[in-house]
Amino acid sequence: MFGENDFEEDAETPIGPDTPEEASLAEDAANGSACSECGVYFAEAHGFPVLCQSCWDATTEVDHKDMGVQLATHEEIS
Repeated sequence: MFGENDFEEDAETPIGPDTPEEASLAEDAANGSACSECGVYFAEAHGFPVLCQSCWDATTEVDHKDMGVQLATHEEIS
């Protein structure tokens, strides 16, 4: 199916976010300050990846498990 070299990274290709803003959003999504899907922020960080109610409703239970997220419990602020 996949060859041995199909997943090798090009040494010149940077890995990770392109801008400081993207890095910040990635950190905020990882610690639950923002929705992992749409990026809406919450009044408090959850400490783990979460989805806002809208994104939670738009995804299936299998997606929730695959994504490793839980439903947010804190109020959305943006």
